[in-house]
Amino acid sequence: MGEVIRVFIAIKLSSQVQDELRLIGQQLIKRGVHGIRWVKPENIHLTIQFLGDISKRKLNDIIIGLNEASNLTMPFRVHIGGMGAFPHVRKPRVLWIGVDAPLELLDLHRNIKRGLEKIEIQTDGKVLRPHLTIGRVKRDASRHSLEIVSDMVENYEISTVGEQMVESIHLIESKLRPTGPIYKALAVVKLEESSS
Repeated sequence: MGEVIRVFIAIKLSSQVQDELRLIGQQLIKRGVHGIRWVKPENIHLTIQFLGDISKRKLNDIIIGLNEASNLTMPFRVHIGGMGAFPHVRKPRVLWIGVDAPLELLDLHRNIKRGLEKIEIQTDGKVLRPHLTIGRVKRDASRHSLEIVSDMVENYEISTVGEQMVESIHLIESKLRPTGPIYKALAVVKLEESSS
């Protein structure tokens, strides 16, 4: 199989959106929310498809597939706002900021999956639930901390963080480290306006 790397396909956020997310994180910390490992704003992204461990030999085929998918999708805008938790607000493990799901995003996701299936790369089959992970609740968080996090998610109003134009998708390598993942962009594929 050759060398294997861990990769995913994502939309990178603008520096303006990253700055807004940094402010939200600072506000939540000031509210005394404990037991959360916060994601660095520069590492927050909108994952379209997680691929996991992939042979390096497949990368070129993946990039070709992404180019085909991008040619079917015009640039589009996403709106970012709202807050929630997975799997449930009363059992928070992942804190997220919401992203609306315009038809273009859903089409892009579907076209990427089709392209990956053509080159025999299995996808998880999950429905796209667009979100930006801003923090993960630590496994050793106390029941009291979980209650504080749940109350905060339910009561902290975030109507709008901002919006962003999506003009490209990124193939990203993720190297897991004890201090947090290190991301490296392997390819940037621009969305193109349809010639038809």
